[in-house]
Amino acid sequence: MKIYRSILRCSIPLILVGLIFAIPSCKNGAKEKTTFCTQEDFKKLEKIDIHCHISVERHTFMDLAVADNFRILTINTDAFEHPTIEEQQEFIVCSLPNIDRVRARNLLEALNTVERVFSATKEELKSVNGIGEKISEDIRRVLTNKYTRKDTIQG
Repeated sequence: MKIYRSILRCSIPLILVGLIFAIPSCKNGAKEKTTFCTQEDFKKLEKIDIHCHISVERHTFMDLAVADNFRILTINTDAFEHPTIEEQQEFIVCSLPNIDRVRARNLLEALNTVERVFSATKEELKSVNGIGEKISEDIRRVLTNKYTRKDTIQG
């Protein structure tokens, strides 16, 4: 949830900066002569790239950009915060059929742990607010049916 806010906070300024640079060049684009450069020229040209990094651990791209003579403007925003244990528990329970965040919270409040939610009987599930006969059956079916995927993944 918090990562989306971080991305949104980062994206809006980037879009605005992009428009500031793009609009003037669009106005004059038709009047100016287009020129091309060789691959060797490309390495010598100064280039500007705008990035928004959120918890980046691999620096290969940035190292390549610097080697290719890019000037880097980094806009730092709130770094990704790991979800709380409660958010992780809600996420896991939300993976069950027909379980939204409200029902996930109801299940966790009533049964206390993800483990208890997953091991609950159909009757225990039905006793939770928002969980009826159909949803409790669907949950138990997903949790108890044998996994039988037919296709194989190679790799």
